[in-house]
Amino acid sequence: MTQPLQPKSSDPMSFSSVEEWWESLGYVVPLQAIPDPTERQRRLREFDELTQKIRQDHLKTLSADERRQIENGEHPSQNWNQFKQAQQVLNDFRTSLAGVDFVKSVNAVGHPFNPVSFVVELKHPLPAAAYRKHIPPYFHGFKVQVPPPPK
Repeated sequence: MTQPLQPKSSDPMSFSSVEEWWESLGYVVPLQAIPDPTERQRRLREFDELTQKIRQDHLKTLSADERRQIENGEHPSQNWNQFKQAQQVLNDFRTSLAGVDFVKSVNAVGHPFNPVSFVVELKHPLPAAAYRKHIPPYFHGFKVQVPPPPK
């Protein structure tokens, strides 16, 4: 674990993505690998709280129909069996990122009977604050993952 950087805020809820919060702390290990059990539990709680806040903020931006679909478990993001319905949203997401020069690809991932999420592959490493200006944590109900590019 590296020494934490000076966070832009001590409040995890002030961040717009989990990645930005994590980078501000200066960690290079997964949450579960934080050696101090007290620190690990605190960070896991903060992670859960921030994740919920980001999701709730996103849900407020959805149309009434999209919110109803999510509440009723009918949204295409909630089950891989609805992948055909997810395809149009994926195409819209790809279109929204078409002019972003550091995006390599945009795909849907999931497994039968599991949620569908979108994965944006970057051409090169970028800080979360840079890519999250263009790539939201959620898009029309779908979680958006941005794994680090291979080295």
